[in-house]
Amino acid sequence: MRKTDSRQVGGTAGGADASTDFAHDGIASKLKEFYGVLEDEGIPDNLVQLLEKLDAAEKAGAKVQTSKGTVDG
Repeated sequence: MRKTDSRQVGGTAGGADASTDFAHDGIASKLKEFYGVLEDEGIPDNLVQLLEKLDAAEKAGAKVQTSKGTVDG
């Protein structure tokens, strides 16, 4: 499917009419609100524990590679 240039679709010099701008503003504000809530929630404990295990496994793997003569990069 071919992507069209948004400036052609809107029919105005700015590329969009007032109703499209209003819709984009509404979507943007809702997304900002949604992600703001997610930022305030924090990271669940089980995810933090999983990330700590992954970090420890990566460090252990780097030590094994280093002892075999490869360089961790």
